[in-house]
Amino acid sequence: MKKSNNIIIRYIILATIGFLLHFTYDWSGQNNIVGLFSATNESTWEHLKLLFFPMLFITIWDSLRGNTSPGFLKRRIMSIIAGMVVIVVMFYTALGVTSRLMDWYNIATYLISLLVTLLLDKFITVEDNLYSAYTALALFILFTVAFAVFSFKAPDIGIFYPFPAGTKCFPIV
Repeated sequence: MKKSNNIIIRYIILATIGFLLHFTYDWSGQNNIVGLFSATNESTWEHLKLLFFPMLFITIWDSLRGNTSPGFLKRRIMSIIAGMVVIVVMFYTALGVTSRLMDWYNIATYLISLLVTLLLDKFITVEDNLYSAYTALALFILFTVAFAVFSFKAPDIGIFYPFPAGTKCFPIV
């Protein structure tokens, strides 16, 4: 029972943090430091931050508290990447089917991806070795730097294009 309570509590806390990070950039008067870890626009890329940074914060928290097990970092980064893939797939699937972005669906996408991330982190097993721990740490650093850089210097690629929610994104042929 304790393990299921723990995942529910984490889910609620992380979902709340992710929701708040969607708005903190604007609330801060578009402060660039806040924009490093908050969504700065309505692009798919910026919405990935809403999953990544709360999970990074809980990873640091778990590490400081010694709440780790063999393969901890590898399992965590694999779970986060899987959750981010869920966001991308669900976002572009809905966009392709409806040619619209719907706020309720974006919220559901985030909640589903967070649930997938937490469940994978809790239940998958990975082989632990020093190489995988260093690789996982390098991926955490790489994603953190990429989110910081691409938030303000985004390449001209679709995942970085901001879409206004609720509007038609392209005509249905």
